[in-house]
Amino acid sequence: MKKFVLTLISIWSFMILSALFLFRFYDWYVLTGPSMEPTLRSFDVVLVRQKASRLQRGDIVLFQRNGWGILFNKRVIGLPGDRVEIKKGQLYVNGKLFQKGPLAHRKIPHFKSVIVPQGKVFVMGDNPEKSTDSRAFGPIPINSIIGKADAVIWPLSHFQFF
Repeated sequence: MKKFVLTLISIWSFMILSALFLFRFYDWYVLTGPSMEPTLRSFDVVLVRQKASRLQRGDIVLFQRNGWGILFNKRVIGLPGDRVEIKKGQLYVNGKLFQKGPLAHRKIPHFKSVIVPQGKVFVMGDNPEKSTDSRAFGPIPINSIIGKADAVIWPLSHFQFF
């Protein structure tokens, strides 16, 4: 019973905050799929900053691909002009080992070296074995990005800021 009451209070608080301020700048999404594990899990609810300004390597973004009715959530690896490549199973950007998030410690299958075109970014899931990302469909247009994930807000046991 106590857990139920705490859940109701959490939901009610979330709704009030949303109505008063939060969703003027943020939106929330329920995620599905294993591509960003362990950082994000299926059914995590993330708070996404709409029209995120300047993207940085390591940011987690939500985007749509042309012709697909679903949202993807991935980590930005390469910015326009960057060279993204694999050397001995390790991810490198511009000749330097990528050090952000779980990808810094994972062995990644080889893929062809990519130079990210202007107006696009190279994205990957934190779980490269189960992720369809820029390795498969190439760099994505920056204007396809809906926003940048700033926090997991539900479930509370997985609450975290990025």
